Amino acid sequence: MDLLSKLSFSDKKYAKNIEVQTYLVTRDQVAEVFSREKTEVTQKVNQDLYGREVFLLVRCKNTGEYAVFGALKCEIENLNTPITVNIADLPAKMNRFHDCVIYMGNGFVPNDGQILNVSYSWKELYKP
Repeated sequence: MDLLSKLSFSDKKYAKNIEVQTYLVTRDQVAEVFSREKTEVTQKVNQDLYGREVFLLVRCKNTGEYAVFGALKCEIENLNTPITVNIADLPAKMNRFHDCVIYMGNGFVPNDGQILNVSYSWKELYKP
């Protein structure tokens, strides 16, 4: 899709109908999300992530009337580059989350008792 089409068809106002959760998690937490139907995720403190493989978990649930797809821009404290996460088809009135996982590596999480902030914004959001 060309830039003009993207700008004219994107409907970011619909984002109010999509619940988005973002976390930095461990491999064990990723395994739990995909092995259990209803898993509650909590981001660990930095010292529990320090020196381990870390993953960005993005959970989306569309509670609105229309199916959508798009792209999120995720920004992680301590990283200078935002991460784009393409969100595939989210059907209308979802009961469960659609989960996306991106391997982030290690070495960017400080060894302290804080929790790194992960924020997001919609770059593009389309109703087909």
